[in-house]
Amino acid sequence: MPLSALRNSVDKNRKIISLAARLKAPPSGRVNIIAEMKRASPSEGELLPDLDPARLALEYEKAGAAAVSILTEPAHFLGRDEDIREARKAINIPILRKDFTVDPWQVFQSAALGADVILLIAAALERGLLRELYAAAGEARLEAIIEVHDLPELETALQFPDAIIGVNNRNLATLKTDLETARRLAAAIPPGRKAIVESGIKTRREVEMFTELGYRGFLVGTSLLKSKSPEKHLAELIGGK
Repeated sequence: MPLSALRNSVDKNRKIISLAARLKAPPSGRVNIIAEMKRASPSEGELLPDLDPARLALEYEKAGAAAVSILTEPAHFLGRDEDIREARKAINIPILRKDFTVDPWQVFQSAALGADVILLIAAALERGLLRELYAAAGEARLEAIIEVHDLPELETALQFPDAIIGVNNRNLATLKTDLETARRLAAAIPPGRKAIVESGIKTRREVEMFTELGYRGFLVGTSLLKSKSPEKHLAELIGGK
C-alpha cells in the first residue's frame, strides 16, 4: 500500500490510550511495568514459540501491567503484525509496537494495526530521520519512546520534548546487558521527564533501585517469558496491593 493510502487509512478518531499518562506516579508501592511478548530473541533463542498474543496480553493486563510491548519483527523475534491486532481486541491498555522503525510507512502502519506507541532507536537513526519519524508519529497520533544507550544519544532524545526516554541496558553490538547504563544516565535526565528502563530487569529489588533514581517505568520481557508463570512474576515486580 502506498504511504499516501496508508496515511489516509488511519482512523483519525480512533481511541488513543496514552502510555505517557500512565507513567505518572502510581499508587504507593507499585511501579509501572511495560510487559513484553516475543516468541524469540537473538540473545535468548526461542522463548514462547506458541505464544497466543490475545491470551498473554489479557493476562498481563489482569496482573496490572501499565502497557504491553509487542515485537513484530519476524526474522529474529518470530513476530507478526497481526499480533498487535489480536492483542488490541483483548485489552484496554497501551500497546507499544517494538520494532526497528526506519521509515514513515512503518509509523502509519503501527497506527493502522492498533498500536499507541512506537520505538525509535537513536543509535539506528540519523538525526534528520529521527526528526522525520517523530513528526510522523505526531501526525499519526502515536506516542514515541526514543531509546538511548549513552549520554550523546540521551542529549539528542531530550531535544524531543514529548518523547518518553527509554534507557536500554543492552549493548546492541554485543547483546550483553549492564544495569550500570541506566544507573549512569539517571543523573542526566531532567527531573519530571518521563523515562523508563529497558532490558535486564529481573527482580523487585532492581525495580525499587531504579525508581529511587527517578525512572517512571520498566520494560520487561525475557524474565517474564522465562518464568513458570509470567503473570505471577509480573505481579511481583509491580508490587503494592
